[in-house]
Amino acid sequence: MDVTWRRNATVDPALWFETIWFFPWETHFSYEWSVEWSKKAWPYVQVLAAVYVLLTFVGRRAMKNRQGFNLRYPLIAWNGFLALFSIVGCCRAGHELFNVLHVKGFHYSVCDNSGYGNEAVSVYGWLFLVSKIFELGDTAFLVLRKSHLVHLHWYHHTTVLMYVFYSYRDSTSTARWFADMNYLVHAFMYTYFTFIAIGYRGLRRIALGITVLQILQMFMGIFVNLYAFYVVMAKGASCDVPIHNLVWANIMYASYFCLFIQFFVSSYIKKTHKKPRLVPAKGIQDEKFPACPTITEETMEGKRKLA
Repeated sequence: MDVTWRRNATVDPALWFETIWFFPWETHFSYEWSVEWSKKAWPYVQVLAAVYVLLTFVGRRAMKNRQGFNLRYPLIAWNGFLALFSIVGCCRAGHELFNVLHVKGFHYSVCDNSGYGNEAVSVYGWLFLVSKIFELGDTAFLVLRKSHLVHLHWYHHTTVLMYVFYSYRDSTSTARWFADMNYLVHAFMYTYFTFIAIGYRGLRRIALGITVLQILQMFMGIFVNLYAFYVVMAKGASCDVPIHNLVWANIMYASYFCLFIQFFVSSYIKKTHKKPRLVPAKGIQDEKFPACPTITEETMEGKRKLA
């Protein structure tokens, strides 16, 4: 595929991100179009979120007296695709964040939304938006396979979906951090899920590490929001994010932080005395990671029969 090396005039000349390769489809992407698209999609996203929650519970009820499907190979393909997507998104969008931090500093990275003017950033910002719709498919695998579904899973998917569309319409500067952190965590998480679905065993420490990484992501999200709130309210300075967005973001991230801590304690501290073993037979995932289908090493014997 042909690529282009050129200067990116929309980025501060001090940044070496201005010299980077672009795929042709990246250079022709219109950020203005994506914003208008997100505004038009917003009412439908709210309906989608409600339908998603409804189908989650209806689906669980419908599968109650039925045997769960195997779906091993579709699950491998699903997790593998999302892992690759997250890795690419992390590299492309994360490059800009690294350079902004290196040259302009933390304040600029939180309160300036000029990154939307960079083609690579705007493309993967929009793809990040769209990916939250597709990631709802994680729940379909859990329901159809009759895997354990925790409250954090569907709550996380629903609120993230609505918040990213809510924020994209205003080109919020804090999204630079939120999207890049999510890409990074999902790169590790979906890669882990892929190996689990294939049949790799003995990965409990990796699962624990990913949960810790998710908790750190939520802590950093709270810190970024509080910093932006301080800049606007206490210092009276400019920050490219509306106050109403910061309020909702703080509530959302605080709830995530508490729920992930609760999940960590119940999964890795209270159960350590049980000497758990890795469940997935034939590479089938059997339990839940907070944000999507996942695995722990606690046996699910007695809860359901593995295919």
